[in-house]
Order: sequence, then C-alpha cells, then structure tokens
Amino acid sequence: MLFRPDFRLIQPTQHILGDPNQITMIHQGSLFFSGLHGGELTKSLTRELMEIPEFQYDLEQAPGYEVVIDTRINMLMEGMYPSIPGWHGDWVKRGDDGQPMIPDGIDPNSRHWMILLGDDNSEISSTEFLASTLNVEVDPERVWSSVHEAVTPKHRRMKVPTGKWITFGSGAIHRATPATRNGWRFFFRASIIPVQPKNVIRRHVQSYVLTENCGW
Repeated sequence: MLFRPDFRLIQPTQHILGDPNQITMIHQGSLFFSGLHGGELTKSLTRELMEIPEFQYDLEQAPGYEVVIDTRINMLMEGMYPSIPGWHGDWVKRGDDGQPMIPDGIDPNSRHWMILLGDDNSEISSTEFLASTLNVEVDPERVWSSVHEAVTPKHRRMKVPTGKWITFGSGAIHRATPATRNGWRFFFRASIIPVQPKNVIRRHVQSYVLTENCGW
C-alpha cells in the first residue's frame, strides 16, 4: 500500500485557548449540536472554518456527506501524549474484526480540518505528518502497527504549527507527539465524512505515557 502525504497547511487563526475549564468537549457532533453545546471557542472556530474557501470547496466535492466535529482538551505534563502514540490515518472504515480496511476503507472524498491551540498561545504537543510517501506491506491483523513499524528516519515529517489550520485526507499518515512542557492543549477537528453525527458531550479524555518516567 502506498500512502501519500495528502495534507496542506492553510492559514493561521486569531483565536486563543482562553480558560480551559470553560470548554465543553464534543464527540462526533453535528454543526448544530457543536454550536449549541461546544462553547464559544468551538463556535468561533467553526464560524471561521465555514468562511475558508478551501473548506467550502471540500464540502462541494462531497455531496451528501456530513460535517462531524470532535474537540478535546488535555492537561499534559512534559512527555505525555494527548492520544495513542503511533502512525495512523483518520476515519478509515473498519471491518468486522475491528481492523482498518486498507485500501478499500480509505474514502477519497473524506477530508479533515484540524487546528491545535495551547495555553499561553504557544505549542505544547503538535501533530506530526509524514511528508514523504510510505510504501508498506500492511498486515491486515495489525494494520496501524505494521504502518508504524514501516516508518524510518529517512521519511520526511512535518509538525503542524500551533494555531494554524491543516486539511488532510484519511490516507494521510500522522501521529501525536509528546508534550514539550506542562500545560493545556485544545484539539479541534471537523471531518467531512459519510457518517451520521453521534452528538455526544465528552466528559473526559485520556492522556498517555510510554514509560513511568513521565510520572509525578
């Protein structure tokens, strides 16, 4: 399977994180649900996103698809990850065994728009994308593990700058990176996908460590 670096940086936002305790987290929310329950930051970012011409173009290319919004706020210590570490793609359809279906599960019309914010308006934990092609013999029983193991130091990478929109396809391989300091990280992603929103308010999210050395 050949994975291509299907992503583009678009433009910076003028929004800042603000008080993290005032943010309501959304899981697979519709535009209406996220605007109603997500808080002012989520509403402001959504309004800004809807005015970006490239986002409107992506919507036009996927008639009948839904805009599904996910937001998360993590309190991190240096070395912690805001999501499961490892190279992977987003919203790849899974089979009955729970494994991503590669390549058939990658929808070429699905697009994702993401932005990261940190407290003090500075970076804390970026998302890193592969910036070169990756050719890998995918193990259907351990899809993302086999992809992760195929990435070597020779593959170019790009970290998403804090406060800048990025758009990417479901086949764009990326991963979370560990926090470089203690602080708060806000994640916003709007996905254009053929899936009905679930409209769930998140009550908590996980943070991850590779060893106990990131402890108290």
